[in-house]
Amino acid sequence: MNLAGYGIDDGRVTGGTFDSRIRNAIGLHGANGSEAGASATNFLNASQADQAALVAFMASLGRREFDHDGNNTVGPLDLAVFRLCYDGVGSYSPDDLCAISDADQDGDVDDDDRLLFLTVYNGSQSDCNSNSVNDAIDIAVGDADDCNFNGVPDVCDGPFDEVSLFVQQLLSVSPGDLTPVCPRFDGNGDGQLDGRDVEPFTLLLITP
Repeated sequence: MNLAGYGIDDGRVTGGTFDSRIRNAIGLHGANGSEAGASATNFLNASQADQAALVAFMASLGRREFDHDGNNTVGPLDLAVFRLCYDGVGSYSPDDLCAISDADQDGDVDDDDRLLFLTVYNGSQSDCNSNSVNDAIDIAVGDADDCNFNGVPDVCDGPFDEVSLFVQQLLSVSPGDLTPVCPRFDGNGDGQLDGRDVEPFTLLLITP
């Protein structure tokens, strides 16, 4: 489906997320008399998973490596997502969200990609915790948490409102998304952030 001239580049579809703009533009293509009507109908009749896969593919076009949030810079939020993908053993296809962090395109996100990540990362690369390791590396490999996503290990931050951050993450995380979740927030340790984490997270906060 060619979106040129239908909202994406002529100003009729603005604001919101990339996902919502694409869906609105496809909706415009479904108007009576549009030669792209059949394509729009096929999209709307596809499963939610297939629709999401198509939108994710379109979002990846022209995106630079490691730029998961699509803002044309590689910053702390991209570092947090890199951490989710970094395992050295994953078998990622070009259609996987983690493929954006697989800069050498060998099917996994490993130390080779980490080295490349550091060459384009625009966040702090200091050593605030004095362990002789770049802070970005500490966060990327999981040796330090960055719950407020500022690119600095939490041990080096002043106090911050973890409850507000927990609630923000709980409201924003969606199944299938690469949404950074602080390990501290996953109170029951099941790898997901949901209502089952509220009680254990609360207990964690009040435990001396």
